[in-house]
Amino acid sequence: MSALVERVKHLLDAVPDPSKDHYATSLLLSEGGGLEFGCQTHWVGYTEEHPRREIREASIVHADRMLESWRELGEPGMVIENADDFLLYFSYGGNAVVEKGLAKSVIGDWLRPNTSVNVGEWGFASPTLLGDGAMQRAPSPKLRMRILKRDEYKCRVCGRSPKDHFDIELHVHHIRPWAAGGVTEDSNLMTLCHTCHNGLDPHFEFTLYRLLPQIPANARGAVYLERLRKYQEAAAAHA
Repeated sequence: MSALVERVKHLLDAVPDPSKDHYATSLLLSEGGGLEFGCQTHWVGYTEEHPRREIREASIVHADRMLESWRELGEPGMVIENADDFLLYFSYGGNAVVEKGLAKSVIGDWLRPNTSVNVGEWGFASPTLLGDGAMQRAPSPKLRMRILKRDEYKCRVCGRSPKDHFDIELHVHHIRPWAAGGVTEDSNLMTLCHTCHNGLDPHFEFTLYRLLPQIPANARGAVYLERLRKYQEAAAAHA
């Protein structure tokens, strides 16, 4: 077994120092093949804009319990308490509990109160990582055509298409309404015919997310990669 693999195994088996505070973080591949950074957070308020958005801040966690929760889900986590181990974590990804002072030095922007928006069925993201126009109400003509093409110019609910039914009018629908904090990007948009769209009750039908195809990687991946490079440089500076 190589020395590198041994180090990873050591971090996965390590016991966190009970005298120190830790944050719970994740560095994972999204379904679309991009990178996603995450941190256990708690709600601290709302923005004053309309629609209002949640403000969330990183939470100090009980490290042992967090690790146990991950293991029960079959997702083991590393224990990161020095900069060298942080560099290894950035190479392998996954879940990790990270010592508070080290986390603030390397990934401080994960920890500060940040505006968060819902993306897809379960996810959250900072608006700064979303594509152009994601915070606008109406999709751009280019985005609208991309969604229609992705959905093969058919209603995602009934399957009807204007090419087979002359009375059909296609709409690009926000699954989570924009007024309720939804964003205007692929993971929250789907094609509906005017009949199905008008018949939605309630208008925010959560189960519609399950009718979406797998979301392809988008420009967000490049932003994540650039941030990862900066985090690696910050960790190296502390090593």
